[in-house]
Amino acid sequence: MVGTSRNTRRSSRSNRCNPHNSIKLLIQPTEPCKELLRFRIAFSEYLQSSSESVSEPCFFTIRGRHRWGLSLHLGITTRQYSALLLACDLVSTSKATNGASSVSCSETVWREDFLKRYGLLFVDTKGHCEITRAKVRYKYLEDDDGRSIRPTTKTADTMHLLRIGKYKDRGETVTAIRQIHSDQPPASFNNKQRTAQRRLFNDIRDDFSKYLFDNRIDDVMSWVEMTDVFNPTNTDEEDDDDSSDSSDEMEEKIPTVKDDDDIEKKPPAVKDGGNNEKKPPAVKDPTEIAMKLIMESMGYSPDSCHPEVVNKLKDVMKVHKELQEVVKKHPPTLQQCPRKVST
Repeated sequence: MVGTSRNTRRSSRSNRCNPHNSIKLLIQPTEPCKELLRFRIAFSEYLQSSSESVSEPCFFTIRGRHRWGLSLHLGITTRQYSALLLACDLVSTSKATNGASSVSCSETVWREDFLKRYGLLFVDTKGHCEITRAKVRYKYLEDDDGRSIRPTTKTADTMHLLRIGKYKDRGETVTAIRQIHSDQPPASFNNKQRTAQRRLFNDIRDDFSKYLFDNRIDDVMSWVEMTDVFNPTNTDEEDDDDSSDSSDEMEEKIPTVKDDDDIEKKPPAVKDGGNNEKKPPAVKDPTEIAMKLIMESMGYSPDSCHPEVVNKLKDVMKVHKELQEVVKKHPPTLQQCPRKVST
């Protein structure tokens, strides 16, 4: 009977414990706080699941809400994606002396502190993900959002790209810029990613809410949406309204000096088919006013209201309006509602 020696058993045990033989095993991640470690582990597992769900590797831009944007590929909203970047410390924010804020993304932090330490990137671009930079033309990023490039911006710029998907052994690598500038559509969001997405939010839901309403979230969301590059979409009707409003404002702001004879002889200008009545100012929605006051009193931004909070507030304002109508129909009198006089 031929048996195995002790050295053979020991070597086989060491091979099973070798971290390079298991992709799922993390490469000794250590962080200054446990919360950052938990968020990075959850995000790295989500990226790994997304990489395993695609048939071919694809490059996605870290910024942008378009078909080549990482946030859209991961199937999460702009606010969730921005909060995840803040929670994982993958973006940094700073404020200038004039009050302007800026958001930056470090390629070294992504590669050394995140991808390599959490087992997503190995030597020579081997692994589930890869961070790189390339000069991307904006016209290939604006077709899905229907937005136009600002006149003051350049037509192309260097952007950070993240590869999702592993290269096949001895297979052909993908050139990031050629893939984005081609007509080939990116990988779609599938059921595997949906399952991984649910697992991600189950792992981080305890402390994730404070990053959703962080004081830096608006700056990061503007950075992700690339508001400094693209103009928002405007319909033809909105453009007509804006032009008419601007012309009216110009007429009101620029004073004209006229003689008394001219004022008496010349009839007033006819506008809007002869209706010269001055339009009343637009009445603001009381729900928005109440929501703004409540959120500002609690120290939050009015734009960061959860939809459930808005719906509850609308219900309260509806009941308040109905109560006002009832009081108008049945006004109280002194005999019906006597005031108590304090002695």
